[in-house]
Amino acid sequence: MISKILDVFSGLHYDTVFLTREAAHILSEDHAAVIADARSAMFMAYGAQRMKRKGSILIVCEDEISHCYTGLTEAWFQNEPVVLIELSSRKNSYPFLERCTKGQYFMNDDNYRAIITDAMKDCIKPIVFSYISELNIKTEQEIPDKVLNDLLSGSFPEIVIAGFKRKDQENVRFWRDLYGALSKYFGYVQTNDRKVLLVAPSEILDYERNIFYTRYLKERVKIILFGKIRPELESLLRGCGISFYRTGLQDALQKATEESGAVICVVSEEMLCTHH
Repeated sequence: MISKILDVFSGLHYDTVFLTREAAHILSEDHAAVIADARSAMFMAYGAQRMKRKGSILIVCEDEISHCYTGLTEAWFQNEPVVLIELSSRKNSYPFLERCTKGQYFMNDDNYRAIITDAMKDCIKPIVFSYISELNIKTEQEIPDKVLNDLLSGSFPEIVIAGFKRKDQENVRFWRDLYGALSKYFGYVQTNDRKVLLVAPSEILDYERNIFYTRYLKERVKIILFGKIRPELESLLRGCGISFYRTGLQDALQKATEESGAVICVVSEEMLCTHH
């Protein structure tokens, strides 16, 4: 259905499409540029429209829309009618959009054409369309119980797990968003005397890798990532004085526990599929 919605915008000369990584499942990357985080993506969409003088669209998930505020505000002051489409499973109203957009318009599979056509008439300000569909319900990746128990078997008094489905577990904090999670963790470690382990998908590095250049990089930084890391990212981390390993989960826990400096271990994401 999203392709049909974009066809309507194409008829209005909105042909440049951006997606956040969270929303990338909705459309082939051949038809859109994928940007890791919503804040950067909003500025990219605004900048593309301002430079090309052609309409730009950004598609985000419902838990990302607040990150678009600064980009929408800039577009508002510059009178750039960039389009933001929220993929939502329910009707969410955001009062802050009244201050930086023409408005928020709700549409579904039955009325999208009429809603878009009417709302876009004489539009000179950024505008938000919330596309509501049950198909937009996000499937959150889950940490298998076996993997969680292995993590808890280590010597860390507290574990932070970012980007995975929340579970009720003592001494484990779950942070839903990957965006900002590294900064949040660094701040938490900076003000916490206890050892805290961060566990997350490897995509977390695509959001704010430059944070590893900070002078606040402490030896208590201990991170286990599930997935793969590109060679240039590995070089960046090593260049920041971080001990970096590709290894299994038990060995990763041991290295994070025993080594004195900052440690990042990358574990195969197959661990998340083979343990139930």
